[in-house]
Amino acid sequence: MRLGAHRMAPRAMVALLAAVATPSGAKGGIGPATAEVQLAIGHDSNLLDASDAERSAFSARDPESFFVVSSMRDQFLDGAIRGEWRLPRLSAGHPGLAFEYQRRQYLNNPIKSTERFTLESRLRPASHTRVNLATEFVPRFYSRHRLNPDAQPGEPQFSPEVYRRGDASAVLVQGVTAGVELEIGLEGSVRDYRAPFDGRDRHLAGATMGLAGSLSPDFRLGARGGYRRTWSRNQPGIASDLSNREWIVAPWLAAHPRLVSIRLDVETSWRRYTSSDPKDDGHFGRKDLRSEVRLEIARQVAGSLSSVTRLVGRVQRSSLPLRGFDEDAFSDAEVETGLRWHREAPPGSPR
Repeated sequence: MRLGAHRMAPRAMVALLAAVATPSGAKGGIGPATAEVQLAIGHDSNLLDASDAERSAFSARDPESFFVVSSMRDQFLDGAIRGEWRLPRLSAGHPGLAFEYQRRQYLNNPIKSTERFTLESRLRPASHTRVNLATEFVPRFYSRHRLNPDAQPGEPQFSPEVYRRGDASAVLVQGVTAGVELEIGLEGSVRDYRAPFDGRDRHLAGATMGLAGSLSPDFRLGARGGYRRTWSRNQPGIASDLSNREWIVAPWLAAHPRLVSIRLDVETSWRRYTSSDPKDDGHFGRKDLRSEVRLEIARQVAGSLSSVTRLVGRVQRSSLPLRGFDEDAFSDAEVETGLRWHREAPPGSPR
């Protein structure tokens, strides 16, 4: 298993930087309507989203557990580059296309580093209607080392739990009145685990509905609700079913006073596992409550350059006693700060 940066990452960033640098409406093609580059350094308080029981096992070097990370805390570098292109007004639906590449590089535990590729398209079939389509791909996500029940004599008992993930969404946004928008969306996700943990493969489907409005030119708030259903492949002969149903409520607010931008997102979800096997004592009858709070503060430094600070807090609680089961209760906090460069196309360019 290769722990270094993905070989294609530098090439992808160079290619996108070259495209972003192309002036909008340049001869031979259409440049980006917007371009953005971000770089930040941060701290993660719970690298593996580990429960208190797992943290205790890590500290005690419990022989029944195996960890390859040097610490449950680590610092990281976050980098992202994004370009958005819009076709001329003569194109039906005024389509727009955006591509984003993100990478998080952990400094002391590179095995946990991740990268993601996002492709988005926006259509405007009517003056007050738009359709947002998005796909996201994570080629490799390391969760932890886990006990392999199929390990043969002489083989390692613990193997890396690694999966790749693909997400897709479609959202219809409809203007209702001045400053008020209604959105309805569908989403799907696939997790494909590498052997020997193929039984943890998951498929997700969900629906969302939200409403957003402006209280003033500089203040906007909204909320959305959603439902998700997850199906787990499961390992034959092992009583561990990760299938579940989940309900979500997520209010948010955004403020844009002079030279400062503030956004606060709060998401609360209620998850109920659907395992029907009483022997599955990690999921049968289990209900989880999960909360996540995100705060982003951006302040203009000079021209297109801004400083950005993000705070993220996550807490998950379970109705069952903590025993170190799959995706057990945990808490995590992240903080990062850095710079963002944002470029808008000049007035009169194709949009």
